[in-house]
Amino acid sequence: MDEIIFSASEYQADQSLLTVPYCYTGSVDKGWKIERDGAVWLELGPGYVAVKTLYCGICSTDLARHCLPFSLPQIIGHELIGEYHGVRVAVEINASHAARGITEHGCEFCHNGLDSHCPDRMTLGIDRLPGGFSPWVLAPVHAVHTLPETVSLHAGVLIEPFAAAVKAVEISSPALGDTVAVLGPRRLGMLVIAALDSHRKLHNIQFEIVAVMRHEALRLTAQQLGADRVILLQNERQDEVYKQFDIVFDTTGSPTGFELAMAMAKHTVHVKSTHGKSVMGFDNMTAMVINEQVMAGFTEQTLFNLVSAMPGKAGHRSIYVSPSLLQHDYISPFNLSCELVSHIDDALFKQNPLKQFELAIVSSMQELNQLTRPITMQGQSLLKATGTILLAPVTSSCKKSELINKITQEQLEVVTSRCGSFVNTIDALRKLPRLAETLEKCLITQILDIEHLTEAMQLARQSDKSIKVVVKTN
Repeated sequence: MDEIIFSASEYQADQSLLTVPYCYTGSVDKGWKIERDGAVWLELGPGYVAVKTLYCGICSTDLARHCLPFSLPQIIGHELIGEYHGVRVAVEINASHAARGITEHGCEFCHNGLDSHCPDRMTLGIDRLPGGFSPWVLAPVHAVHTLPETVSLHAGVLIEPFAAAVKAVEISSPALGDTVAVLGPRRLGMLVIAALDSHRKLHNIQFEIVAVMRHEALRLTAQQLGADRVILLQNERQDEVYKQFDIVFDTTGSPTGFELAMAMAKHTVHVKSTHGKSVMGFDNMTAMVINEQVMAGFTEQTLFNLVSAMPGKAGHRSIYVSPSLLQHDYISPFNLSCELVSHIDDALFKQNPLKQFELAIVSSMQELNQLTRPITMQGQSLLKATGTILLAPVTSSCKKSELINKITQEQLEVVTSRCGSFVNTIDALRKLPRLAETLEKCLITQILDIEHLTEAMQLARQSDKSIKVVVKTN
């Protein structure tokens, strides 16, 4: 039985930091008790190991933590490098059954490769589980990965956000000859540029990478990480970037950035940011990103492809069709034997939270907001994680929704993703040995001691003074 005593700064709802004493008591086999200020704060089951933290990066999620639907106060920070039994390690953030090495759990998500969406998970530095801006973390045993010798401790803090960038590129993979834009590259966006360039090199496929930004000072960084062209928005009218890109990766973390991405894209807008704000009348974009869901315009071919790819017999497929569409010609030709509900029913969902829909067809912003509205603490909604929403504008209410109109009329798709695989990312860093050094040189602008965490957070908010701020925790 181990006992670890320390003090750490907690992030408060008013965005301030308050230092509080903590005590972790337990073991990997028996579980852990977390005491905060002398009182039991959280009790964990088995499958966690104590990792001594060394460095932790500040990301946009940390800066927007007060906007996210998770309780505060909390020790935040999830881009961390630590030491476990004398070995340098990187730590993944999702504490699922699979990550903890728990085999007897009956979890549909962990059994089907969706462990990052496990309804029982906690998330390091984001949802309940104390994070990396502290001397110690309790990490899921299978979430601890040895850091390659070619990756420095400073560059190591970039593995978590780079993994997210790599996953985004894997999901929205450019085709030969595509023109791809990264909108608003700074912390995450620069990593997306690097991930796109890595994808080009590893898969020997040629496409153009364009960085679209407002700050001339970031031009060289974008080019060093792989951008073929840079467009400065203050020097280009927006109509000159209108519908110029096959794929747009929106990394702005802002509603106005998303609107611009929708204007720029011919086919796909990929959203990674979790800023907690309403976007074009859509209240749940952050929840959609957390659940890695997709929105697209309804076509008969799209519906046919999605239904054909769904497992099981037609009568057992989990499809939600909104009441306004049940008798409409969009749906009737398919003679779908679906599970239909006449309205979004919280009680129904809470009785069986795993009985979610894999595909949903809705026709208004009200229905879209209801469908994606988080109901559980983990952000689950009636639409299953990685599920797809088809938008069919057949009611008068749709005329009021610019988002639905753009998606349906211009046949755009909005794709989202969250965290990525450390295994795949570390493998890419091994195959491209100079990549980690380039990322460190281009992106890490300041390293401050943990005693200056408030200053570090303030610095990270200033785009003209920093890209990636890293905190030395031990």
